[in-house]
Amino acid sequence: MKSLDIDAQAVLLGCLKDFQAAYPKLSSLNRDGERLLSLMKNRGLSCFMIDLPNLDTILLNGLETGRLCAMGPLSTVVSKRVKVPRLFSGLWLRIFDREGDLRCTPDITAIAFIRQISCLFKNVQQECSLYRKSIAVKEYYDVEESLRHSTLLWADDEFDHFGSLHSVHFRDGLDCADDSVPSGRLSTIELLCDRLQRICDSVSGELGLYDPYVFTKDVGRVDEPRRFLSHGRGSVSDAPRGANKYAFPSWSDRLQRVYPYDAFGCYRFDNTLEFDRWKNTVPSKLIAVPKTLAKPRLIASEPTANQWCQQIMMRWLIQRMKETRLSWFLNINNQELSRSMVKQASSWSVQQTNIVTVDLSSASDRLSCWAIERFLRRNPPMLDALTASRSPILHDGITSRDEILLKKFASQGTATTFPIQSIFFLCCVLASLGCNSLRHAKKWRGLVRVYGDDIIMPYDGYENLKLLLPYLQLKINEGKSFVNGKFRESCGMDCYDGHNVTPVKPKTLSYRGPKSEQAILDSANNLFKAGYWHCAEALVQTTGIPVKRYPVVGPDSGVTGLASFCGAKVSHLKERWNSNLHRQEVRCRVTVNKATRRSHNDTSGIFQFFAENPSPLQSWKSGVDQEARLLTKPQWVDLNDVLVGRPCF
Repeated sequence: MKSLDIDAQAVLLGCLKDFQAAYPKLSSLNRDGERLLSLMKNRGLSCFMIDLPNLDTILLNGLETGRLCAMGPLSTVVSKRVKVPRLFSGLWLRIFDREGDLRCTPDITAIAFIRQISCLFKNVQQECSLYRKSIAVKEYYDVEESLRHSTLLWADDEFDHFGSLHSVHFRDGLDCADDSVPSGRLSTIELLCDRLQRICDSVSGELGLYDPYVFTKDVGRVDEPRRFLSHGRGSVSDAPRGANKYAFPSWSDRLQRVYPYDAFGCYRFDNTLEFDRWKNTVPSKLIAVPKTLAKPRLIASEPTANQWCQQIMMRWLIQRMKETRLSWFLNINNQELSRSMVKQASSWSVQQTNIVTVDLSSASDRLSCWAIERFLRRNPPMLDALTASRSPILHDGITSRDEILLKKFASQGTATTFPIQSIFFLCCVLASLGCNSLRHAKKWRGLVRVYGDDIIMPYDGYENLKLLLPYLQLKINEGKSFVNGKFRESCGMDCYDGHNVTPVKPKTLSYRGPKSEQAILDSANNLFKAGYWHCAEALVQTTGIPVKRYPVVGPDSGVTGLASFCGAKVSHLKERWNSNLHRQEVRCRVTVNKATRRSHNDTSGIFQFFAENPSPLQSWKSGVDQEARLLTKPQWVDLNDVLVGRPCF
């Protein structure tokens, strides 16, 4: 941690040099730098990873409301007459006046600088304390406890939905009115529930019949490259890391109902799974993944067989999104569609449609089985398949809590969570905009985009959405939802008045091998392209990565190297003429992803072959993919690849 503090100081000073270069007459920046270094010396890097991002929160709130409200760590104002934070007061006064009111034409560069210095160390990956893990786990269970009980019996092996599924409706929750229904708005919520039910029925019908037999029947056909199956890369709850996932440890009766083992767990009728393990219902396992020093990311590792069947349905959902009218608003494989809309939304004038960006808090943890069964009441086969592959029981792998019966649809880590929540949140948005069916939603094409819990929509439906989501026990993250000002954010793109003000957030400051070397090089290039040239140079020099062995490349070349707006440069590298290949080559450092497979001597190999459907030209073997290793080594590559911008692997 000591060396990390030293590296962070150097990167911080580099960032301040960029500020001083942009504002040479702003003398207060020197005092701000000294104050920050003193804080780091006395309180360590944790001050900048937890407290300093509060300045970014204050700034975004001020841009949204038009009024600066300095609260929280490091927000002490200059004086009673100058109501801006003392830290970087010179930059704050270019955005707000002395009273804290937003200027008519705030300085875009000052906005970007404050955001960058506030978030510079926010995402540096560090293991958080046990205390912070316990707080995150408590919040997880508090959310779970607050959810409604489902109408249907999701935990039963025999999911009997035929008797009561047709009678469920989103209005059912109105019978027990609570704080989610504001006073005097009951009739409005009833109308929204009716619209939501109609749009959900329309969307579930648009998705069509889910038949896993039909979807997987072409697996192995070379002329159908989209027909392939594979396990997810994450860990599983019923096998150690590195175990053979194609040799399933168990296959529950829940799965057997929709995904018979003979058809989906082995090749033909090569049934090697003992019958006594078929009935084992294995719980999912709650684990903490390092995210930031402030809090971890909580996900659930699924049983091997459940994960396998969830992957089948996830691929089917992605295909149906592309083939239906859902493609007007959804594409979970491409975030750029949302990012391009963010820039446009931030620069639209008052005369045009006001586009807002909405973010949900703990979206997957708050999406209940109660909501999903009403969402898919007109598509029983799909609902049946979801319940079959879902893990109803959660085992806490972090604390000593007992196993619980989940009321949420699925935790993060479940393959079907992201596509299902994207489609459901789209239905909520369309219902808030007054749509009764997907066919009538065409007029909102180009104005609505949903990617997970990142929502872009017209302001016309925002107030209705604020009423509908709390009733569904979902929560809008007010701190990351932007409606009134000119700031918009979605899918990692932050824009103010059409200008990109997204801060660069390095994930590591320490050079500990090829993986960290590539991460540092990427962060340095992102800082350079954002205009923080001194900060990028400081990051490269303090970490000690061998930058002299990399070529200088264009900013959008795609080749591993140091980015430059002046084009490529290789004069500092060795060159040669390859007489065998008849080309000019240059010797530079290349990053290689070396992945290996460990074979297993069992009958699961042939099932894996037909599932993964390798190309005849591919060198393939069955087995378990070991953890991929990044290797960096000097290598002779084609000079034209470096100069033109083709990736040299």
